[in-house]
Amino acid sequence: MAEKMLDKERLHDDDFKRGFVLFTIGCILASPTGNDIHWSYIEVVRDVSKIPQFNWGQFTLNHLLNSCLSYKNKKERTIKGNLVLLQCWYWERVRVPSHYQIDYTKRTYQPPLMVFWDKQNAERRTTAYNNDGIYGGTVFVPMHINSNHWGLLVLNFIKKEVQILESLGTRDEDLEKVLVKAIQSCIDFSVNNDLVKFEKPFNLRDWEIVPYVEGIPRQENSFSCAAFVIQYILAWDGEKMAHDFTSEAMESFCYKICTRLLHSDRNKNRLESYKKPITVYAFIAF
Repeated sequence: MAEKMLDKERLHDDDFKRGFVLFTIGCILASPTGNDIHWSYIEVVRDVSKIPQFNWGQFTLNHLLNSCLSYKNKKERTIKGNLVLLQCWYWERVRVPSHYQIDYTKRTYQPPLMVFWDKQNAERRTTAYNNDGIYGGTVFVPMHINSNHWGLLVLNFIKKEVQILESLGTRDEDLEKVLVKAIQSCIDFSVNNDLVKFEKPFNLRDWEIVPYVEGIPRQENSFSCAAFVIQYILAWDGEKMAHDFTSEAMESFCYKICTRLLHSDRNKNRLESYKKPITVYAFIAF
């Protein structure tokens, strides 16, 4: 089908554009289990001039999330949608130790992110999964400290330790222990009810809780803790920060988060962010 669509002698008119977009939806962005796509997508391509204005990233993500929910709750046989996106998300969020030779530092200067996962890194990540499974990565759990601050709790399945990353030097050790016990209780419930299975049983209550202080960027104000938590998730490789970030970079990062929230299709109060750039005054007011 693709070869026929790309025939050089065929006119690249509006019908070609509609067909190409529908082909892309059916094969990449929102691929179904069969050979057909839903008729409702016709509305997306009816007005060709509006195709560039459609939020294709949000559409792809929403479709994948809904498919995952249906797979879990409705017991569907397989997951539909952009499975390459799901796989890359997993590779990004569940990182592996350094001996697998995946240099996460290159992610910071090699956009787009998909480029980083070339054949070599994909094969290394697959080897890590085959060797270690879930035990070869890290799981990130944001935690609310003293009702006014955010820190990050990391479950490191390689070191078998609970790691604490925090941007102000403020810890609540009792909260950390309660959170670990609660997570383990959820795991026990899932195992006992045959919701998940683990080849190697583990008990997080037996793991040491280790605060990481050296080499951890710290906030210099009283309000950017949540942004630091996000950056910790993006940069922590289980042993150290895969890339450093300064206070100036964090300020720019906060602007980026705000802009994305304003432009999100899920934000019903978009202000005027589509019509004019966001200003410092609008950022502070928001």
